[in-house]
Amino acid sequence: MFGFLKKKEQEKAPGTAYTPPKMPPFPVDYDGVMKVLAPYYQQERPLDFFFEMYAVDVIKKLPPETIAAISAFSAKHPTFFAKHCGDWRQYVVKENQLSDTIEIAIWDLWIRNSANASRSGWVYHPWHFAQDFAGNYFADGSKVDVWEGNALEARRQTMNVGQAGNRYSIIGRLTILIAMLGAGLCTGCMKKSKAELAHEMIGDKVLIVLAKEPDRKGNILDVQDYVRNGESYVPFFSSKEAFHASARGAGLGKRVWAIDRRLFVELTQSNQTVILNVGLPTETRFTGAELKCIFPEPFTTNGVAQQSAAPLPPAPRPGPSEGAR
Repeated sequence: MFGFLKKKEQEKAPGTAYTPPKMPPFPVDYDGVMKVLAPYYQQERPLDFFFEMYAVDVIKKLPPETIAAISAFSAKHPTFFAKHCGDWRQYVVKENQLSDTIEIAIWDLWIRNSANASRSGWVYHPWHFAQDFAGNYFADGSKVDVWEGNALEARRQTMNVGQAGNRYSIIGRLTILIAMLGAGLCTGCMKKSKAELAHEMIGDKVLIVLAKEPDRKGNILDVQDYVRNGESYVPFFSSKEAFHASARGAGLGKRVWAIDRRLFVELTQSNQTVILNVGLPTETRFTGAELKCIFPEPFTTNGVAQQSAAPLPPAPRPGPSEGAR
């Protein structure tokens, strides 16, 4: 492994300070993504943009608005990430055949190079770093994410926690992760894909909030949607316990039903946003298209919706910026 900045220092004119490029702001909506993505398309390298966003996301510097904007792009262009069920991160990982240690490589170089930049008197913009990382990673003969011999253990031993100051927690986590790899305790430490998370958390039944009492003689369920930060979404829950934890004892007079997961997926429109376990650590955002890709099995009459046999829990309490529509 190696740093990027030594080469930059060598390229500058003698006696002059390195001046980093002025980076554009991260896109915060769908139109912003399209605008930033345009030159990548013109150069026939759209994957590079998402690789850069992936690297920024790994180091926890990608704004939540940008993550939402990329999700909006995925929803409007469902075929773009269709091979990976709309998961843009998995698109980057699989299409580039990234290894299980790529996140360690990204963190390692970010910590070292951002610290070196600071000592040299300038700030390393996360997107600038991501572009440098991509350029070095894809270069012929690249040694990025190549760990020879005991390189992983050596990196753990040589990291200077004091030098990083307020990055202590980051280095601590990275050191632990490297130690786990060295001990053979972690064979696949990359973030799980949405598909993997969905299969782990979502069982045969899910809980939904109904907008009104259903007609028991009909076949229509009017599912309640909510608004958060100006965005409409439909909440659903993996269990009664998850619902109660999310609701925090609030009651809005709504009925909550447990229905067949396949029925819920069928009812969800492809461009609709649905959020699992709202407000909990397991909160996960999906589009309808993603759920249909993750759970493609058709709904049959054997999975007719059934009212929960237990006392109906209250509907989720809206936060400061959300509410039922």
